Amino acid sequence: MTLFEERLGLEDYIPVLRSSFQIEDEPTIEFQMAGDALRKLLEDQSVMMRVLELLAHDIHFVREQATNLFNNEIVLWRDPDGSFSLRMAIWAEGADNFIHDHNATGVTGCWFGKLLIENYEIKEKISEDRVKLEMKDKHILSPRNVVYIKMHDEGIHRIDKAEGDFAISLSAYSRAVPRGYIRRFDAITGAVSRIHHPVRKQKEWAQSLLTLIEKG
Repeated sequence: MTLFEERLGLEDYIPVLRSSFQIEDEPTIEFQMAGDALRKLLEDQSVMMRVLELLAHDIHFVREQATNLFNNEIVLWRDPDGSFSLRMAIWAEGADNFIHDHNATGVTGCWFGKLLIENYEIKEKISEDRVKLEMKDKHILSPRNVVYIKMHDEGIHRIDKAEGDFAISLSAYSRAVPRGYIRRFDAITGAVSRIHHPVRKQKEWAQSLLTLIEKG
């Protein structure tokens, strides 16, 4: 048990979620088990309120979220064994709600408001940076409803609030398959761009500097 688990009130939920994910050559998830475990957590509004209080009043917690890939993403838990992570996202005006893929599989649910999830498929690959994209279905989730998220081409989607000013999602994702980026898609132009983690350049610069300095 860690202090962070207790601080957010996650201590009753992490073990069950952990058992839904396995560490193998390819990350695996027991979707039904993970979905059931996430629903239990979605029923607990006290955890959501703790997170919102920390975001609103704890500058140290806010700073920990500064390097997340999406501007509306809050990482609640990264399991020490690397098997899964738990992430909350606030959907509001100005949130990163573009079409994208993932490097992990997982389950996403609605914690507050109404959540819009649009799933897309590539109908034609024109080049590495251009495709013909088409929406295949969409879902509007009420609180405690969940959907399953797949990775890469099978999991291209967009999430946003369905109505009102705010919605909150909660997601449990498996260990990511190393790729170094996710893809962003433009449904109108078909453009495909790569989004790298904000610290990637810092890491590359540090590696280059070490090589340069060691050479003397």
